[in-house]
Amino acid sequence: MLIGHRKFYEKDQSLFCEISGDFNPLHSSSLEARKTIAGRQVVHGIHTFLWVLDLLVKNKKSIFQTYKIKFLKPVFLEEPVFCYWDEAKSLLTLKNYNEITLLSMRCEIPIQKPLVDVKLSIEKEILKLDHPKNTKIDDLSQGDIFNDFCIGDIAQLCILFADLSKVLGEYRIFEITRLSSIIGMQIPGLHSIFSECIIGFDENKIIPSCHIQKIEKRFNQVYLSYQGRNLHANLTAFFRPKPIKPESYDKIIQMVNLNINLENLTVLIIGGSRGLGAWTAKILAAIGANIIITYNSGKVEAAELVNEINKKSFGKAKSIQLDVNKFNIDQIKEPIDHLYYFATPKIFGKQSDQFDDKIFQGFKEIYADKFFEISKSLINNGLTKILYPSSVAIDEPIAGLEEYIQAKVLGEKQCIRLEKKFQINVFKPRIERVLTDQTATILPVKSKDPFEVSMYLIHQMLGIEKNE
Repeated sequence: MLIGHRKFYEKDQSLFCEISGDFNPLHSSSLEARKTIAGRQVVHGIHTFLWVLDLLVKNKKSIFQTYKIKFLKPVFLEEPVFCYWDEAKSLLTLKNYNEITLLSMRCEIPIQKPLVDVKLSIEKEILKLDHPKNTKIDDLSQGDIFNDFCIGDIAQLCILFADLSKVLGEYRIFEITRLSSIIGMQIPGLHSIFSECIIGFDENKIIPSCHIQKIEKRFNQVYLSYQGRNLHANLTAFFRPKPIKPESYDKIIQMVNLNINLENLTVLIIGGSRGLGAWTAKILAAIGANIIITYNSGKVEAAELVNEINKKSFGKAKSIQLDVNKFNIDQIKEPIDHLYYFATPKIFGKQSDQFDDKIFQGFKEIYADKFFEISKSLINNGLTKILYPSSVAIDEPIAGLEEYIQAKVLGEKQCIRLEKKFQINVFKPRIERVLTDQTATILPVKSKDPFEVSMYLIHQMLGIEKNE
């Protein structure tokens, strides 16, 4: 039975950050979130739990002793979600528009009597953190205990959870929000993913504390146990991969061993502020090329990259903001010799097992339609070579990437079309998975070294044999 639906917005997100004290950038910063495996800003898991719990209390007038919650897939801002209640199974699920389950919650032991809300001594139990701790799994030990928690603003509860607070008590709700900051700000902290939570309501007058029950280094996983005044909880979280950064420009200068000088070559790298594009920009600059990198939303990263290159480069670098979907040739002020086309949306993390035409059209627009349009415009202005990185997934399909693969096939066809129509060299190597923000996973997956792949692509464009 459908009991509610909604979208979460930026204002909801900001308010929950204030209440919980959980300002993890996965939730609080759209720019930082795009560097994570989610690729987008994610709603706090505990926020979604409290919303569905509020729906359950309002619709069924039911309160349970224990809630077993699994955060199965991320809930993204401004995407519709739908809450369903199965009374026979005492199971609540949160699904997206594709009917994919994002959260499941099993409810156990109905409570008949009113709950007592035990007051917290908040001023004695707070930890002031400006940023999440960058906790390392190797620094943790089973049995470690702590009882200082991040500060949140209990006064804001009346805005998000007014009705639920009247039923469960504001201190109990506040302790539930605290679970979010334990994971997002302390352990694992900065690089965390909250995966499961079992919450049981009770009443105590103890000093709240949390201890580490178990550490699974093979899976980058940690199990925590929280005992509070109004509840106890078992928490499970993963250490997610850290953002992948290219080597420093100084280090790349030492790594590059090409006895050539490209001081008369101007290279445009679309999507050059991060990932494989950033590696390629640094290598080309190290051998003297004049570099223009484009970015869509990564203005800060682009500026840092350009500044790093220009301090020591034989060539020169600059950046321009460019949304390939709104390309205008007037944005490119000078003739371009070589084009490296690394423009890409988020590839992984599709929420459905079914082919999604909306996702496919987005991929097709970037990988095929706009690629051809941009290339054509630059060819008419003097472009002589194009690098279009394709994918071995075309030969060895990966489940969940059907839309991406079909779009890349169309992109290769556009490469052939450009070659025939304009008699231009277009290199379209099918490269293997490369270790970047786009491809990072919780558990290690075999990936190619980005320096080696970038060098290979540059060799292709410059016509250099591998052993040179």
